Amino acid sequence: MPEQLTITLSPELSEKVRAQAASHGYASESEFIEDNIAEAVEPESQLEQWLKTVGVARYDAYDANPNDVLTEEELLGQVHQRLRKAG
Repeated sequence: MPEQLTITLSPELSEKVRAQAASHGYASESEFIEDNIAEAVEPESQLEQWLKTVGVARYDAYDANPNDVLTEEELLGQVHQRLRKAG
């Protein structure tokens, strides 16, 4: 059975919670908060899992050959080129 817990939020944060809950299809602000707190307090959050797997692998690849990394300009150039071809 759910346990009720009372929290106090600033007016700005309260509004953000209401807006995010509504825009993400949550039935209530409580559901939104519970979902986000659950993710934050899990033994290993999704972010931590990503950092330990994908993040570490990408860093290792960069560390092995930093010259293979695209600059921001190179990446945007490739994106624009693909968009022109697709368009």
